[in-house]
Amino acid sequence: ADIARSLDKEPRRVSETISKVHQRAAAQGVAPDYNLNRQVAPGFTTKRVSTAYNMDNEIVLQWHIQEPERVKIEELIAEFKETNKAKHEEIKTQSKEIKEEIRAIVETEATRTSDL
Repeated sequence: ADIARSLDKEPRRVSETISKVHQRAAAQGVAPDYNLNRQVAPGFTTKRVSTAYNMDNEIVLQWHIQEPERVKIEELIAEFKETNKAKHEEIKTQSKEIKEEIRAIVETEATRTSDL
């Protein structure tokens, strides 16, 4: 509240902003209040953290299991789709033409499959 007043901001908004910063940092593997201080590689988030303690309850080993950022994956998929849109349409058109050719060669009144 003191910080908010000194900045002439709404205390609740300042608190929400601080919480978001902590959440984003934790997703990157940094949360000193919880003994997490190893940042993950760029483009990755922490999936989970494993920690080994000694008999005095001190951290002796800690490792992050990382996974690619979901947002990044979705961006890559969208980019792939956009990049290959024309090729997809071309393949779709060729596929229809080939099916029509096969039907013209194979299909007779007795074997018509287009009505199925």
